[in-house]
Amino acid sequence: MDILENSKDNKMRISSKKILYCIVGTGRNGSSLLCSSLYGLGYNFGKTFVDSWKASSGNYEHPTLHNAYASLSRSEALKIFPFTNWLSLYFRKKAKLQLSELIKTVDCLKSSKLLWLIPLIDKNIEIRMVILIRDFNEYSFSRYQRFGQTFAQIERDFIKTYKQLWFYYNTHNSIILNFNNFITGFSSEQTNKLSSFLQADKTLLKQKLSENFDKNYQTKINKKNTESYSHKADNLFLKLNEYAI
Repeated sequence: MDILENSKDNKMRISSKKILYCIVGTGRNGSSLLCSSLYGLGYNFGKTFVDSWKASSGNYEHPTLHNAYASLSRSEALKIFPFTNWLSLYFRKKAKLQLSELIKTVDCLKSSKLLWLIPLIDKNIEIRMVILIRDFNEYSFSRYQRFGQTFAQIERDFIKTYKQLWFYYNTHNSIILNFNNFITGFSSEQTNKLSSFLQADKTLLKQKLSENFDKNYQTKINKKNTESYSHKADNLFLKLNEYAI
């Protein structure tokens, strides 16, 4: 079915491609909350998720994505040796096959690691990205609480992911959500923009977000027990946040 849509240059165009929504971010940024809300509205994530969203843990990542990424990682590791190149090609083909079977059936994916493979697998799929961002200070504190990583590890992961998100924003039809705005409720303008981008009912979307939101979560994340600064990380956040709805 042809779909009337807005392209990045705001000109209306007709697309006959299947739309695949990809929820991407750094982690610890509200992506599971959004996925839980979309799942509740009937968006197909490829499997039944019986656990409701919890602020302390992620969810809604399809197991096939992890399997495909593992296959691709094996391929990358093996291609450095000439005598294992055939095995590297085997695992790369396996990753593409695993991802190919998945994207035929789903409306949404929560992932950023394998998105570059999708256009190589099926040119009739258009990726629409919902990019969630969070400032480095809150992100680093949340990561430290959850995983106990060192500052250097957290900073490295943040910068690497945000560079990737900036690339995605400039190469795909995308919308950016600031974590703090996202979890404190949408203005009418924000709700309209997000629901339009997702082709969702704005009233039902807001209702689902409210239902899935743990009211203690907001209080918890605003307790800044530490202050973390990184010039590079802060600049990347500000760069992306300039285009957030």
